[in-house]
Parts: sequence; structure tokens; C-alpha cells
Amino acid sequence: MILFIAGGIHVQNSALDQLRDKLEAGEVLHGEMVHVFEDQYTGNVEEHTGRIWIGKDRYKIDVGTQQVLVIDDISRVYNEAENRLIISSYEPEEDDFAPSRLLNLSDEIFTIDERRENSKIIISLVTEDPFEELREVKIELGDNLIPESIQATDQTGNSYSTTFREASFDRPEEDVFTLEYPEDAEIVDMRE
Repeated sequence: MILFIAGGIHVQNSALDQLRDKLEAGEVLHGEMVHVFEDQYTGNVEEHTGRIWIGKDRYKIDVGTQQVLVIDDISRVYNEAENRLIISSYEPEEDDFAPSRLLNLSDEIFTIDERRENSKIIISLVTEDPFEELREVKIELGDNLIPESIQATDQTGNSYSTTFREASFDRPEEDVFTLEYPEDAEIVDMRE
């Protein structure tokens, strides 16, 4: 089965729409993740392993010594080694990782190709728009529309790859999108 969605033409009930509907309905994707960022210019590679929670317009990552929480337009980062919480305005364009943003790219800007390969659904999103930060995104879905990986390339050739293990969609507990940090942590609020 191949679904093709081109700018402005929208096919209902695509796997991508169903995935977005789960997030819209309040479900949260959570599991273990490995995130790799490769800088095309310097060749530097950063790898982070931890747990992730992705909801509509929010996500949380816990890599052991650091926690990141983004809700709407506020970012909170707690660094255990420095015992510091930094609160700042969230700028999606500056986020090397924004998984919820990758799942909500516009059908009007990206050409979307959806196909089945064995038991997986492969969703490819490509744009020629020079003002869009990302050039290409590939999402691999397994059983029950659970993302197994998200790969992206930006306009400068940097690549992002997130692999999920033991992931599932669930209704969140009340405290899923909060950070835990000691009372004596230094709090730096950088919002204007």
C-alpha cells in the first residue's frame, strides 16, 4: 500500500494522521531512546541514551544526569552535575531534538510518501522549501503505530536520528511532564 500526499492534498486515515490523532487525544509515547546528532560541518557526533516521553506540544527526556522538559513555549533543563535548573523561552528552530515537532510537520510544506515494508510503515517527508529548517524526515512505525525510529536531515546536511526501544502509547500519569530536582538547586530563569 502506498499513500502519496502532496502539498495541499490530504489523505484521511494515513498512518501519520493516526499517529498525530493519538497525540492530539492526549496519549503519550514513552520508552527508551538513543538520539544521535551528526554535525555535517565539523563531523562531531553527539549521542544521548535515556528515556523519553512525547505528547502534543511537549516532550521530556531523562538521560540520567540531565533532564529536559519542553511544554509549549517554555523549556526547562536540569543539569545534575551543576545542580542547576535553567528555564527559558522555547524556540523550536533552535532545538536539535524536537520530536513532537518532527511528528507535526505541515502537509502543505512537505511532500509525504507513506509505504509498507514488511511489517513496518515508512513515512518519508521531503521539502524543497529553502526556508524550512528540515529538508527530509523519515519515520519508521512498527506495530500499533509505535515509532521505531525518526531520522531527519536539515538544510545544512546535519543529521538527527532517534531510535526507540520498548516504546508504547499510554495515557499519562499526572506527573509525567514535570522535572525532579533538589530544593537547593540553583534556578536560572532566562525568559524576558
